[in-house]
Amino acid sequence: GCQKDVVLESNLGNSITIRPSLGLQVKSEDPHALAADNLETFNVYAQTADSTAYFENVDFVKNASGTYASADKYYWPKTGALNFYAYAPVSGTGLTRSAYNAWTLTQQSEAASQPDFIVALNSGDKENNATAGVSLNFRHAMSKVSLKVKNTSKTILINVTHWKLAYLYDGGTFTLTEENTNGAALLAAADWTLTSNTQSVATCALSAPIATPVTVYGNTTTATAIDGLEDFIIIPQELKDSVSYDDDNKFAGSYVAVEMEIRNAADSSVIVGKQWCCWPVSTALEAGKHYTFVVDLSNGGYQEDNDPNSDGPSPYQPDDDPRNPDDPRKNPDPVLNDASIKFVTVTVDAWTEAGDIDAGVPDSLL
Repeated sequence: GCQKDVVLESNLGNSITIRPSLGLQVKSEDPHALAADNLETFNVYAQTADSTAYFENVDFVKNASGTYASADKYYWPKTGALNFYAYAPVSGTGLTRSAYNAWTLTQQSEAASQPDFIVALNSGDKENNATAGVSLNFRHAMSKVSLKVKNTSKTILINVTHWKLAYLYDGGTFTLTEENTNGAALLAAADWTLTSNTQSVATCALSAPIATPVTVYGNTTTATAIDGLEDFIIIPQELKDSVSYDDDNKFAGSYVAVEMEIRNAADSSVIVGKQWCCWPVSTALEAGKHYTFVVDLSNGGYQEDNDPNSDGPSPYQPDDDPRNPDDPRKNPDPVLNDASIKFVTVTVDAWTEAGDIDAGVPDSLL
């Protein structure tokens, strides 16, 4: 059969084409993060200057030649500009468009299910864009988080199997308020409205466990990433540390947790069996930035509450604070008895921006 052409106004002329770009010049090292090589589809909402929908929620899909096209063609109006609101990914990740310029997102716990939510906005008209196409520069609306570990003790070996970032907001609404996304490196923090007033003890970002534990040897100050521990993509937010307590006087701060086993370096005897060890973390996460949490595993971290009757995982001491018997607050219990409270070191890397992906109009349509 013939491909259907959708003509929204008579004698319109050239069909609308889009040239997207994405903030990564190289191939994605993270399979669930979007980059130039794996952006297969994005969704576009076109709106006239008087806020009338010109077309709604149209998917532009990469074809074999590397260009992007919609199943139905849409054509430029004779006069007047159109505003194009675009986003990806388009389905299956807790992300839905709630208005032409707004989206709701449920924070996914499993790393592989967390969307690299990207948005773009630009304007165009027939006179300036009919031949060249419209440029859409995508920006990351989420924060990316990675883990690096080190072991500064030469007396212990540490086997790592799993990691997570806990005590997060469980969802939010993103409203694109920028005039366009071509100039600003980062999206505005005010674009996000979080679902609830406080973070949830039951909400976390979780990596898939490593089948074979990775041993982190001692006597090194070099922080390295562990192959197999996935990066997280989470809603931008301010992480709160261990000075916070919930209504039940439990520790209520955000923390990094690593599932690990601690052994004696001399004879490999077990000092601490495999368990979740926690480190409080306090920092503001911004959209479009990549954060690396660096944890010295030799500090031992703090025990996580694994009580099945509790309302969720949280590191806290089940006895009253020994420094003040009258203080009912529950404090982190160190995995190693001589461990003092240390906060995770945070380094920040901005996501790099990619070049354009040329999806110009085919010559046959000129």
